[in-house]
Amino acid sequence: MVFYDSLMMVADLLVFCGMLEGYLHHETYFGSVIPCKVFLCLEKFTAMSSISIFYIITVERIIASVRYKTYEKEKNKLVYILVCILQIMIISFVVYISLLKDEKNRGRNNLLIPCLRTYFNHTFMRFPVVALFMGAIVNAVLFCFLIYFNNKLYKKSNTKFSKNILSNKFQLSENLQFSKALLPCIITYMSAGVILGALYLHLYTMRTNIVVSTQEQIIYELEINQLSDFVYAVAYLIIYFITNIKLNKLKRFMSIKNNKVLPVARKRSYSVSSNIRRLNKSVNDIYFEQFNKQLEAKRISKKK
Repeated sequence: MVFYDSLMMVADLLVFCGMLEGYLHHETYFGSVIPCKVFLCLEKFTAMSSISIFYIITVERIIASVRYKTYEKEKNKLVYILVCILQIMIISFVVYISLLKDEKNRGRNNLLIPCLRTYFNHTFMRFPVVALFMGAIVNAVLFCFLIYFNNKLYKKSNTKFSKNILSNKFQLSENLQFSKALLPCIITYMSAGVILGALYLHLYTMRTNIVVSTQEQIIYELEINQLSDFVYAVAYLIIYFITNIKLNKLKRFMSIKNNKVLPVARKRSYSVSSNIRRLNKSVNDIYFEQFNKQLEAKRISKKK
């Protein structure tokens, strides 16, 4: 996510430079058309890739839950294949939609700024609204179901010790703990998608059947960009703080200090005095000595 966010900042800077280039040359388009399309395609790709990370995590957790018996061995392969497939689908989708909008709107809206999100009509606006609503909600529902499914599998594994290998139990426990830790982030992302979708719908209904000028259309594009950037920026900040809180709790639980795991159960020694010498014995040694003494006493009592 850090990589995509950094790339998005670079793409936004390139879009700004494209607009600045058009402004300095006093061009009507406020930027060259082809470079602006390249910058916009890069910006859309990074934005969708960053947003798709939560969907990738959800799909990866589904695979981990279904194939928990063999997932520990094939985890790296599955994650790499999944990430590659989803990213290729995103690239193909962005390129296809950009070409489709360009073809439909060729010859219209000639005065719009290329370095803004031009070639953007009201009919096409319905798709991102539906995608924001459905994608975020379905993702959150699937993640809640994953927690329920993993919890059920984990309880079932505890009741059948003879039929479950220890590694399977460990994988189930890992799936359950990871899903619970990530659930607040998924809920935050879902809330951001729902809020942004509601704002889009509100703006869309306000502008339906209204003839607007080129200047109003440009301002409208800027408002959409600012709304999406603001909502997701706040959501990512909340997610960042949530992950930090979870990480600090995990560090305290595992006794981590300076990125080093400290021993949780430290070896304690007790001084046992005798007439000849002092011996340092651990807790385990003392326990088993007492256990052997009690066992020997029972055997003697039975013989009597």
